[in-house]
Formats: sequence, structure tokens, C-alpha cells
Amino acid sequence: IFGIFYAVLISFFVMHVWAKFNSISSEISKQVNALKNVYILSKQLSSHTLTQELKMILSNYTDEIVINLWNDKGNYEELNKKYLKLAYHFNDAHFETKADEIVFSHLIGEINNSSIAQSNLINLITDKTPKILWILLLLLSTVLIGSFIFLGFQNQLVATILITLVSAVTALVVALIFDIDTPLQAGFWNISSEPYRELKKFVQKN
Repeated sequence: IFGIFYAVLISFFVMHVWAKFNSISSEISKQVNALKNVYILSKQLSSHTLTQELKMILSNYTDEIVINLWNDKGNYEELNKKYLKLAYHFNDAHFETKADEIVFSHLIGEINNSSIAQSNLINLITDKTPKILWILLLLLSTVLIGSFIFLGFQNQLVATILITLVSAVTALVVALIFDIDTPLQAGFWNISSEPYRELKKFVQKN
């Protein structure tokens, strides 16, 4: 009964952290694609000054988001300021042709998509796994290992091998869950900041 309960808890825990891991990766892709589209669309406008200014704004924003999310700076207020500068960049734009107005409507749509992706991304990152779940997981893992230690084994070698295997597997499972639960930090399972760096390179080269 205890083994079944422990297996159900582990399954729930893994599904929870893995879903968050995939959601973070998805929101990063959505935002990077939206920002890339913003830059590409801006090049279709008649005013090249707007595009040149946008290039600097996007570069600053990508630097800021990498510093905040991957270097664990956590200064989301500064990040939001940089994003608002991007969002308000086209407020005073003057349209010379009908095509500019059409491009501008698509620009606003991509900026909106980027804003939603950033909000979802920050919410997912700040939404930490409750400590009570970690306490429960560690407690049950300890009880599981302890229950094998106090079982009566007639063969000491078999007892040693079995307890070592159970301890190793349990420790690996807990380590795996912790690794996936912190996807922006270094580990076996982590999400790279490369999409934002690639976006900055794309903007600077084009």
C-alpha cells in the first residue's frame, strides 16, 4: 500500500514539473518568434529610423531578459520597463502610405503576442513548487528507505545490495524532479537562453 501511494505521488510530481518545464520552453519560443516578426515587419515600414531605434531596443531587452531569468537577478520591474519601451516605440509613428497602416496593424498583433508570452513566462518561473510537497516527498523517500533497512533479511549481501539500489533510485528520482523543477539553472534538464541570444544576433546582422 505504501509503495503504491509513493508511486502515485512521484508520478504526480513528475507530471507537474515536466508540464511546467514544457510550458516555459513553449512561451520562450512564442515570445522570440513574436519579437522576430516585430523586427521583420518594422523593416517593411517607410521610416527606416524606427527600425534602427527598434534594433537597439530589442538588443537591450534581450540582454535584460537573459540577466533576469538565467542569472537569477529577479528584477522584473526593470525588465517590464525595457519591454514597455519596446511596446510604446511605435506610438508616435507617422504612416506615409496605406501599406504602413497594414504593416502597423500586424506589428501591434505581434507585440501583443509577445506581451502575453512574457507574462506567462514570468508567472511560470515565479510559480515554485509548494514546500509542503517537497517535505512530503523527502519524508516518504526516507520512510521508504528506512522500511527496507528494518526488514529482516537472512542474507546480509542481498540486504546490502537491495538497500543500496533502493537508496540510489530514490535519490536519483528526487534529484531528477529538482533538476526539472529548476529549468533555467544548470543541470541535466535545463532550458537555454540561446533563443534570445540568437534573436539578438539576427537583429544585429539584419
